[in-house]
Amino acid sequence: DYLYIVNMASGSCPPSCGGATGKVYKLNKTTAEEESSFSLNEPCQGGPCYDSIGGLSTNADGDALVIALGSSGCYQCNVNYLLVDPDNPNNADEIYGISVSSAGAVEAANDFYYVASNNTLGKYEEGNQPTDWSSVGSPDNLTGVSDIKGLAYLGTTMYLANYDYNSLEGKVRGVTLDENIPELTIVGDYSAVLSAAGDGFTTVTDTSSTFAFAKATSSTVAVTSPVDGFSVFTKAMPISGTVNDPAVETVSVGVDLPFTELFVDAADAGATSTGKMTATGLWNKACESDNDDVKSESGTCSWYYGSTNDMNYDNGAQNSGGLQLKDAISIVSADVSFTFDTWWDTEPGVQYDRKIVQVSTNGTSWTNLAMVIGPWDIDPNNGQPYGKPSELNSIQQWLPVPQAAMNFGGGGGGGGGGMPGNMYDPYANQGGGGGSGEPLWESVEVDLSAYVGQSIYIRFWFDTMDPWVNDMQGWFVDNIEIGGAGFDGTTASVTAATSAQKTAGVYGNWTTTFNLAEGVNTIKVNSANPYDTSLTSSVQIAGFLDTTPPTITIDESGINSPTNAPTATITGTIDDINFQELAIVQTTNSGSKTIVTVKTLPANKTFSKVASLSEGTNTFVATAKDGAGLTASATVAVVLDTTGPVLTINTPSYPLGATSGRQGDVVIFSVDSTSTGSAVDRLEVTYPGGGGTQRFKPAAAIPEAIRDLWAVTGQFILATRIPDNASPGNYGLTVKAYDEAGNQSTANMNASVVSSLEAFNVNLMPDWNLVSLPLMPDSGAITTMTNGVNGIQSVWYYDATSDASDPADRWLVYTPSQQDVDTLSTFATGRGYWFKMDPQAFTMSAALGAGLPQTPKAIKMTYSGQFVAPGTLPPSYMVTTGWNAMGFHSENILPVTTALQSLESPQRIWGSLLQYNNRIVFEIPENPSDEPTFEILLGAFERLLTTSDLTPGFGYWIYMVEDGVITP
Repeated sequence: DYLYIVNMASGSCPPSCGGATGKVYKLNKTTAEEESSFSLNEPCQGGPCYDSIGGLSTNADGDALVIALGSSGCYQCNVNYLLVDPDNPNNADEIYGISVSSAGAVEAANDFYYVASNNTLGKYEEGNQPTDWSSVGSPDNLTGVSDIKGLAYLGTTMYLANYDYNSLEGKVRGVTLDENIPELTIVGDYSAVLSAAGDGFTTVTDTSSTFAFAKATSSTVAVTSPVDGFSVFTKAMPISGTVNDPAVETVSVGVDLPFTELFVDAADAGATSTGKMTATGLWNKACESDNDDVKSESGTCSWYYGSTNDMNYDNGAQNSGGLQLKDAISIVSADVSFTFDTWWDTEPGVQYDRKIVQVSTNGTSWTNLAMVIGPWDIDPNNGQPYGKPSELNSIQQWLPVPQAAMNFGGGGGGGGGGMPGNMYDPYANQGGGGGSGEPLWESVEVDLSAYVGQSIYIRFWFDTMDPWVNDMQGWFVDNIEIGGAGFDGTTASVTAATSAQKTAGVYGNWTTTFNLAEGVNTIKVNSANPYDTSLTSSVQIAGFLDTTPPTITIDESGINSPTNAPTATITGTIDDINFQELAIVQTTNSGSKTIVTVKTLPANKTFSKVASLSEGTNTFVATAKDGAGLTASATVAVVLDTTGPVLTINTPSYPLGATSGRQGDVVIFSVDSTSTGSAVDRLEVTYPGGGGTQRFKPAAAIPEAIRDLWAVTGQFILATRIPDNASPGNYGLTVKAYDEAGNQSTANMNASVVSSLEAFNVNLMPDWNLVSLPLMPDSGAITTMTNGVNGIQSVWYYDATSDASDPADRWLVYTPSQQDVDTLSTFATGRGYWFKMDPQAFTMSAALGAGLPQTPKAIKMTYSGQFVAPGTLPPSYMVTTGWNAMGFHSENILPVTTALQSLESPQRIWGSLLQYNNRIVFEIPENPSDEPTFEILLGAFERLLTTSDLTPGFGYWIYMVEDGVITP
């Protein structure tokens, strides 16, 4: 029944705003009665205050007034919209604040608010809190309207009161709102009748075709392949689906990728770089080849706002321009990183030469997101620039980058301005103005998390704001990179469905192919009816691109193999983000079987299984499989061996006595040992009476030349001495063999112990050997004793007792040749014999040590005999003045003074004693834990002293100062 109007009485503003009063009047036909009044006591804070009203409306419920309050004396000020109770106008709640150029008319319609400012009409919902005009709905610029003074909604028409400042006329215009546009679809049943008419005839078909037009009430898109939760190991993924709306001709298909390079450019890729950008104003791709002063952080080119000819952005006027990434970027997660390198030499401060990063959701209206500014221009108390203008309120990201250098053309301002040359940014790379622009680049990052779920356009915007001081070098941008979780999209054409599909309600098919990224990929498909924008549909599925097989290991440190334990614990680690299955297969002589299957990745990514073992080799293969079908395996073998080694005792070797040994003599035990399941670990003997334990040596651990000398061939060898308390007969020891599984076997081995030697080994080496017989031979015939001994070229004996006056005639010689005349036919004790051996008759053994030559294998002359036959007198041996070839008739090593006692008493009658060394010498220590020693001596004389020893089997030269007799 009434029409309300409002009026604002201006207060004194600025500098003070006290007393701006607004009144609400109720108009009844021609009489305006004051309904209420209200006062606004808003502090000016150095700016304009609310002193105008742009419009009055009711809210959607019709129980409150909405008043638009504007500010005079400023540009792009906030217009606040108050919700007022007509009966209590001082109870006013601010519901909106929008930065527009003037206080706008306001009207409620269809549960929306429509706001007008100048020639722009915006629509928004109650509860939306826009911060500037561009974020209000989708504002439309109306044609033929210059300044809307009022709005009124009657029926389905919105009336606009407009004032034209050019014609000084006011007009009321009407517009139908979008939501009031009537249905235009022609729906219903139709029939088609085919007829023809001509001169004098009319023909009508006998039948008609009936059909119907219906308005689509839904539009559904579906993905038929792949299925949700898919897992593949190839990047190229075919994606296909259907739509149930025959009007849909295309669908948008995209994939949210776990990581993708959404955009990258360093301006160095020629046409590829320029094809990625849309440049306006003075933006261009500048290269060092264009001008030596061009700056680039990497490569030789960068994006530059300015003229490469003049190296400034002074065109004589205020200028601006944008460098826009041509394609929209889909921000699907907050981890998308937007970075670039920047270099600038412009007017510092927030008011001039603005270097802004802007974002747009539609490519036409832009929001200031971030701004490059010198650190000196930011207030450390609040992180905002000093004197920030209101039009930059949307910027929350200030990117502090030191100015490279100021260049005011040597002190004068550019563009008709005029600034002193010593004006510079204190953070610049020099101490004063007038520099040439030092290369100072910094990398910055812009947060895009506010746009998650949206596709945005990005541009670099430079604005000089005025025509002055524009002769500086400008703004360079390089290495633009946007990456992280991203979106890859395309448009897929819809093809007609088959008749069977149409019967099922499917009217179209679509297909396309994407390259997925490693990890989780979310496929999103959207469709829209081209005639009704409200009919949209979207669907999404997720799955894996998995090109990396699982990782799996088996911990062998806790597995004993071989073992005699009946079970083994198989443990290991496994990892895969797309884990599907773990299976452990055990293979034995009886076949293979799966002993465990795991379908869920263990929380600690470890697995463990106790497995029963079968005799022999148990092979465990743990195989991990992921959802893409990729597999990885780890293998371990466990040998179960519950049987001890098999022992074969060989005949002992007696290096000295050939067939037996006496107390203290060396005996060489030789054993062969095999194990069916596991390898033989060790053999050892324990000596009786606390004699300790000694381990057999593997044959390979003893030099081949020594094994040849000992005449042993077994796998395991033990060199020891017959104890001094051993009784004649058999000396027995028990050998224990252990395999690697821990099993053991035992066997007895015996050595023949005699009280006196029964045989003797004479070891012969290549060329000359000086030897003697320690035992009286059973048969002294040379042909008998050397029978089967290869390589003897000759045997010589010097008979010092001969009557021959010429010493050369005192030599007796034996040769195996039947054509030679032998003067030596028998061997006897007490004599020293020279054996000349053919070197070609010897085989070679491996060297005794590194760096040594190969070792000849000794040729043995073994004979039987005894020290003195029982019931006979021991022999004595005549030596004459001069040199004598002396033998050593003894079973034991004796000191020289003891062996030659008969030549010492009552006075010493020998003058010199020589020993010829051509032999391999080994020493077996008394302590079983000590290692034997080995030495090879090849052809050298050694002088013996009275403190030296004589050794059985060695021959000697002895020089007598008078005749004498040697007794054993």
